[in-house]
Amino acid sequence: MKSPLVFIMLSIILSWVGCTPKYAAVEFGQGGGMTDKFQTYVVNDSGELFGKADKNSEPQLIRQLDNSELKTIYKKLKAADIANLDIDTPDNVYQFIEVKNAEGNSVNKVIWGKPDGKLTIELADLYNYLMDIAKK
Repeated sequence: MKSPLVFIMLSIILSWVGCTPKYAAVEFGQGGGMTDKFQTYVVNDSGELFGKADKNSEPQLIRQLDNSELKTIYKKLKAADIANLDIDTPDNVYQFIEVKNAEGNSVNKVIWGKPDGKLTIELADLYNYLMDIAKK
């Protein structure tokens, strides 16, 4: 009788431990074009949203995300399987998402302009959500 209970409890504990990985930062944005216009946003693990208007500028705090927005980001990161995607198809105008660990090192970066069939629905959904919260 104890065996099923132990199995259930162990399954619950492992599911909590195996939840969505928390990244220290999610960087996303777009760039390129004739003017090489560049816009980058960064969400850190405490929910602060920063923006940069060009590659050499310092990030400026835009706002603090609420917990539901931050949870949605992590949920969408998991759904997109961001750490395991291999998309590097930039074009003249491109979009990107990069996830970083606590040391600031890149875990993975995906870049696309011409997706050539590689852009997943989940990645597009993640990018659109990130851009929506950045523009609030």
